[in-house]
Amino acid sequence: MLTLSEDLQLEITAHGLRVAIILLVGILAYRWLARALDRMESDVSAEKGMSATIYRGGIQMFRLTFFIVIGAFIFFELGFASGPIIASLGILGLAFLFGAQYIVRDMLAGLFLLREGVCHIGDVVTINSVRSHVESMHLRTLALKTETGSVVFIPYGEISMLEKYAKRS
Repeated sequence: MLTLSEDLQLEITAHGLRVAIILLVGILAYRWLARALDRMESDVSAEKGMSATIYRGGIQMFRLTFFIVIGAFIFFELGFASGPIIASLGILGLAFLFGAQYIVRDMLAGLFLLREGVCHIGDVVTINSVRSHVESMHLRTLALKTETGSVVFIPYGEISMLEKYAKRS
């Protein structure tokens, strides 16, 4: 039968208690913030287009950042060296940006397009020689409904020319 030394038992108990507190505070803070954001979402979701799209993207980024921060607190509490973790996250972030450069390009172009209000849902547009109606606007792509009824998704970063005609009736 294995027995742990008293020092090791105290160490596990102390770290386990601190990790449990970090998790409890993190869960409570996340739920409180999620409720507040849900209340705000009901106001934003009433309007389609730019605000709702940017809001949904922001919520996803918030969730990811929140869980990374909670995970970092737990790692630091368990005694992992912070220098190598931060350096690894930096290298991982750089690799991600190189791998996701088109996604980042599309998202940034989409944010500018949405912010400037160039087109809205229901507008008749010609984009890259495709004439159609704007069906929906997402964070990375624009959905166009063609005259044949098919839906074409064009990443914002690939829009080289946009010609707007009028609002669809």
